[in-house]
Amino acid sequence: MLKRTDVHSMTVKLGDGSCVSMSIGSVGRILGIRCIRREIVTSSSKASEYVKCRLREWFGTDDSKEYPDLDDLRKVLYRQYGDDMSAHDEETFMIAIAGLCCAYLFGPPNRTAEVPRDIWQFIAYPNKLLDCNWGGYVLSVLQNCARTVQLNMRNNPNSIKLGGCWLYLQLLYMDSVDLESNNIPWSWCPRVRWYGTRVMQEFNNHFEKCKGLQAKEAYLNRKRRSADEHDKMPMPHLNDPVNCTRQQGGTDDCGTGSGQEGDVPESNVVPPISL
Repeated sequence: MLKRTDVHSMTVKLGDGSCVSMSIGSVGRILGIRCIRREIVTSSSKASEYVKCRLREWFGTDDSKEYPDLDDLRKVLYRQYGDDMSAHDEETFMIAIAGLCCAYLFGPPNRTAEVPRDIWQFIAYPNKLLDCNWGGYVLSVLQNCARTVQLNMRNNPNSIKLGGCWLYLQLLYMDSVDLESNNIPWSWCPRVRWYGTRVMQEFNNHFEKCKGLQAKEAYLNRKRRSADEHDKMPMPHLNDPVNCTRQQGGTDDCGTGSGQEGDVPESNVVPPISL
């Protein structure tokens, strides 16, 4: 998909030659994350020594670690806090969630996850995390990754390191092609909530079973999805397990994500979670 991306127009070419736009509105519609306000600034260099020192204080790591690892972040989330959290606990918790989202939600699948080093300088200041344009971050990371992949392809490398906000890119593609019984009505947002784990895993497994580049290309060249009566189905309540399971094309869960009334800048978009 990154190979098919036009990094200037931020569009992805589908198998039939048509294009899908990677817009800020589509990020909100698919992931349900905040897509306006404060821009997220990544750092081209390592985090400052001051930030590294503060991170060690927050997460209780020793001087041998430059940054907390994912286990350090998980310990913070699993900790029992009782009725009240201190200001220090709240700040540490916010950094841990932001780090894990950058490692897993925005990282490549089936690879060793880690928090991107260029984001630590930003997320180490919890007050910045309350009002961020995470949708803009998704698009900027994908643009940089697509550019890198395409340059590497021209240089005929032995391996290409893929990265970026893969979940958005994968759902953008799955939303644009005909998945037949697994099609999710277009009005159901955010999209990530309704694509159950099993649907996504089956899609990935089918792709991985394709032998050779030609077979994989053929699998990606699926028919473009068009509107049908299925799209008129009302969106069920997540609290209704019968409807939730039945109307996802047979998946056994209700997807992920959360939405509240908010401010994603497009109609029909369930507003963002506050990350």
